[in-house]
Amino acid sequence: FKKMTLEILFSIVLFIIGLAVLLKGADFFTDSCANIARQFGVSDIIIGMTLVAFATSLPELAVSLTASFSKAQGIALGNVLGSNIANIGLIFAILILLRKIKIGKESRKGGAIMLLALIIASALIIGGITEVEGALLFSMVVLYVVHTIVFHRPKGKEIIPKFDKNIARLFILLTISVAGII
Repeated sequence: FKKMTLEILFSIVLFIIGLAVLLKGADFFTDSCANIARQFGVSDIIIGMTLVAFATSLPELAVSLTASFSKAQGIALGNVLGSNIANIGLIFAILILLRKIKIGKESRKGGAIMLLALIIASALIIGGITEVEGALLFSMVVLYVVHTIVFHRPKGKEIIPKFDKNIARLFILLTISVAGII
């Protein structure tokens, strides 16, 4: 009984340490990526749109990559689907609790795009995703991010907040933060 209690306490301590490392790693990741992007003249709006998307998905990416390399594709798929369902469900639940939601024409267009994405994803999942299809999907994400950055450059004078200009320090911090998240 005493040994089991110590194992549970040890697991709780490890969980708390892991959670702290994950949270701090995500914080450092966000800060270093934003500062590196500012060095290259990327606007804060684009940094926010792309960085928030990638930073919030980095833990899921780490789990899915680890599962894929371990030949446990079911865990990778469940991780992706579960996290997306949870994220969308929680956001809608909070929105519905805070205010009444009206569905307009713009919402219907977004719904049609989501339905199309669901159909494509289902077809890929049912038939399996090969390495070539995975590379194609990944390249589409890269092209989207590059397109967004190139065509949404800051126009005129923007108020640029102070940021760290030491690029070597930023890349070291980025590497450490990714390791902490993983």
